[in-house]
Amino acid sequence: ANFGPYKSKEYLEKYFDFFSKCVDICFREQYSYELFKKLKNIRYTKDIVFSLNKKEYENKKYVLISVIKPSLKEDLLDKEERYYQKLEKIIREYLKNKIEIKLMSFCKNEGDEEAIRDILIRFSEEEKKKITTYNYNGNIEEALKIIGESDTIIATRFHAMILGFIYSKKVYPIAYSSKTINVLKDLEFKDNYTTFDNLESLKIENILINDKLDKDILLKFKIESEKQFQYLDSILEREVK
Repeated sequence: ANFGPYKSKEYLEKYFDFFSKCVDICFREQYSYELFKKLKNIRYTKDIVFSLNKKEYENKKYVLISVIKPSLKEDLLDKEERYYQKLEKIIREYLKNKIEIKLMSFCKNEGDEEAIRDILIRFSEEEKKKITTYNYNGNIEEALKIIGESDTIIATRFHAMILGFIYSKKVYPIAYSSKTINVLKDLEFKDNYTTFDNLESLKIENILINDKLDKDILLKFKIESEKQFQYLDSILEREVK
């Protein structure tokens, strides 16, 4: 799990009390762990997705953009139009350089598909021929192939960012929550990214200079992520015996 964001001390204290009654809690980033580390049942390791045994895919040279619909999140309500404007400008820059764009929805229920429609209406029919879309519908292998064949990922969704790193893609994160920023810090990410409070930095020149994540860091995260379910594993092993 990860914890937060939270606004009041009382909220934190209520969860501290609740967590104290649990047998095992494993956080996936350092920040959440630090909030509750006084509890002896708290652990911290890396996101389980880092343990993915990836397939190798041919690089198709397209830019993959994972999107969200900001107005469905209360704290991003007034940032939707600016977010769309910035993505529109970046897409136009890539199209001008004859680079294909693929817009990806991770979650229909959270408005990703609607966000894609909101972005596409800003382009002419001729421009849309260079923009394809992919809506995740539960076919994990198909979705991973879309990610694995991309060259660069502009990632608003948290797991678009994580999977981009795993598949050794150039990733430019657009962070809409603190959990993204916390994991970037854990990963010692030194390249460019932006937040919804700083969308002015969402520029194509900042995206182009990003590089792939260091392989040693990825390997470290992969090894540590396999510990996420170690307590559950110990229970299951006892049940089998």
